[in-house]
Amino acid sequence: MDATGRQPGSEHEAKAVHLAKMRKVAGCIVDSVPSWLPEALSEWSFNVKSQDSIDRIWPTRKEMWNSLAHGASSAIELQTVLTDIGLTGFLIANSELESDEFLHGLSSQLSKFTACAAKACRSPQLVGKDGKLLPGASKPLLPGVMPARYVCAAIIAETISFLADLGKPVPSKRKAHNAAEQFWKAWPSKAKGERTDPTKGWTRYFDAAGDQRLMSLRNEVRRHFNIRAEHGI
Repeated sequence: MDATGRQPGSEHEAKAVHLAKMRKVAGCIVDSVPSWLPEALSEWSFNVKSQDSIDRIWPTRKEMWNSLAHGASSAIELQTVLTDIGLTGFLIANSELESDEFLHGLSSQLSKFTACAAKACRSPQLVGKDGKLLPGASKPLLPGVMPARYVCAAIIAETISFLADLGKPVPSKRKAHNAAEQFWKAWPSKAKGERTDPTKGWTRYFDAAGDQRLMSLRNEVRRHFNIRAEHGI
């Protein structure tokens, strides 16, 4: 315990360390850092952390296709079971089911699920025109969702754009990319290896910062920045 009564590694200390990282990010973007910017960047860094966590657990194309195929196969198997008159009759007689109406409805829903799963297996996110599974490490994310590095670059790009509208100089490409790298590394990562030049590799993410899927995020970032800049908080 230190002189202030806080335990080492406390939440307060962790926040101070994180804000120091945000000041470093802000310093890559603008020379005279507005007092409100590090705190604002800290808040938006959670979006990057959250999306990165989702990206890590999200299934690959192969995993998604296999799960859909398995689900469809299981549904077909259960439908077959429901055609057994003896089984369904015994089930009704020895359970809370009062008639086979529920089982007929279930069979219909299973049929619909099978058709939907088969259609999803043919999604262009999973397979090419030849019907074969697409190669590569990209994951089949939901509509309107982009991977964490795109989210990271979009937040930095909007920060630069916002400050430019206030008359601040636009940082060089290298500084912008360095800001993104520092912002990305603000939370512990399980990424393998380190690039020799950490400012490289961000070009495609910044090039996509204007993607429609990122505009709602950028609009929210700007709205919050406007509030903070106006009130200096």
